Amino acid sequence: DAGIYDDALIVLMGDHGGHIPPYRYQPGRIVEGQYEYYVPPDFIALATPLLLIKPPGDTQPFRTSQALTSMTDVVATIDALLDLGGKLPGQSIWDPQYGASGPRHFYAYKWSKLDPVSEYIEMIQEHPVTGSAYDLKSWHVGPVFKPPQEP
Repeated sequence: DAGIYDDALIVLMGDHGGHIPPYRYQPGRIVEGQYEYYVPPDFIALATPLLLIKPPGDTQPFRTSQALTSMTDVVATIDALLDLGGKLPGQSIWDPQYGASGPRHFYAYKWSKLDPVSEYIEMIQEHPVTGSAYDLKSWHVGPVFKPPQEP
């Protein structure tokens, strides 16, 4: 109300959505070819982190967007909002063509007590997400990334 942040860019971003199951999601399985993968509700929560962006000069009350965003596009969004002219990977979420370039990607792995002392985590499963993270039909099974084999 005082206007002290009117010209500021404010970005609040969570690294994940926690382990609180979303109320809009029913658990189920992705079945694609030879792969079958169970997707529990707390897994969907991890793929839906908080993202809040107030552009410089925006004095409107906060509002919710239905844009299917990706955390990996935050840097390109900041670059575009501040007109920095960088050649950064990703796409600004304010770009009218946002989301037209394909699916967002969620990478899952099981945390291990050995992770802080190991050079690699055990395995990463990629999941391309083509629509709402709350819709099981949007989830797909991508490649598995394994640590390099020791000689």
